[in-house]
Parts: sequence; structure tokens; C-alpha cells
Amino acid sequence: MDLGFLRRKKKTEKAKCTITSINLKYMGEMHAIDGISTNENIFKVSIPFSNRPSSDFISEQFVGQSMKIDAINVSAPFALVASEPKVPISIPYNVSAKFELSIKAPDMAYAGPMNIEIVRGTDEFVHISIPKITLLSNGRHTEIEESEIIANMQKNQIFKISVQLYRIMKYGEKISSIEANKPFEVVSSDPKVPISLDRKDSYILEMYIKAPAFGYSGALEISFR
Repeated sequence: MDLGFLRRKKKTEKAKCTITSINLKYMGEMHAIDGISTNENIFKVSIPFSNRPSSDFISEQFVGQSMKIDAINVSAPFALVASEPKVPISIPYNVSAKFELSIKAPDMAYAGPMNIEIVRGTDEFVHISIPKITLLSNGRHTEIEESEIIANMQKNQIFKISVQLYRIMKYGEKISSIEANKPFEVVSSDPKVPISLDRKDSYILEMYIKAPAFGYSGALEISFR
């Protein structure tokens, strides 16, 4: 990992810390926020965090799981002194939090990025193996090509499936409900049901599926009625 440019300071020189960017790592993904410059030995960084759905199309009646944060790690040559709120902590569904981190600057002058990792509890992940996704509508069976899903998901994680409506419906047909085989659940869609296929141009249906809270291996079937 590139820790940036380090140089020894003179005895009379006060260390200058220039963080070009702050890279937040969460569940394997990186998100960058603006960096900072400081002459303080211990400085503060605010990290916003939210246990909210990733889409506005999720029904307000849906209630997800609390999210447990086990630890917050800061890359060398920095060191985490304290966090407020303290970790481990559970963040309820649909609640936002802001972590105020007190971080010790390196003893030498530094210019470069700083990486911060938010660590989830490992017991909150389950293995999901779906060899294929099949769409059922008016006696028709349509298998989505290259639809295999093999992943470690958080319990009750919501994931999105997009399909072209003309693959499952004929012009003039209507959909009043969308259901998935257990243990999956369709929590919402865009457009929302009821849906009438009354346009000549094909358009995309996006479905938001809730995964189970336990490991699963098998097919995913979605029925349109």
C-alpha cells in the first residue's frame, strides 16, 4: 500500500501532515472524501455512516436489520486514538450516525492518503448461491441469462435485479403483484405495481429483493401475477 511520501523532520521543525484524500473502506468498496492538512499531533476526522436503504423505492413499511460495527481501523503511519461513539456498536435500521475519530499524526512530516476501514461483524454475513433466476408469468418461464449469484451477503441484504419487461409480458398485459419464492422477498420495484405494459418501446423493471438471514443454495423464482 502506498503510504505517501515520508521525510524526517528537523529537530526545530514542526511536523506538517497533509492528507491528500481520506479513503473509506466498507464491505470491500472504497469511497473517497476530501483530505485535510494539520499541524496537530492528534486531529479529528468526521465519518458519516448510515444504515439506510440504497434506493428511494424501498417501501417505508420494510424494516431491515440493525448493523453491527465491530471496529474502525486506520492505516499506518496513523493511529486511532478514540472514536465517538465507541465501537463495537449496533446501528438500528434507517438510522444515521457520525463517527468522530481522534487520530494520531505520524512523527514525521507526511503527504499522501489515509485509509480508514469500517469493519462489520462477521456473524452478520451469510453465503448465498443462486445458480439461476427464473421469471414466471402467465404460464411462461423465462430464465435470465448469466444470472448466477454467488456471494457473501449481510443478513437480509437487499439486492437489485433488472429485467426487460417485454421478456416476461406481452403488450397490453398487466402486473398486479410480484412475488419471490421463499426465503426471498420482493420488497419493492420501479416502476411500482400495478404495471401496465402499454408502451411500444421496451422498458426496464427493477426489483429489490431481500435475501434471507441464513445461508441458501438454490434457484430464485420471481412470479408476476
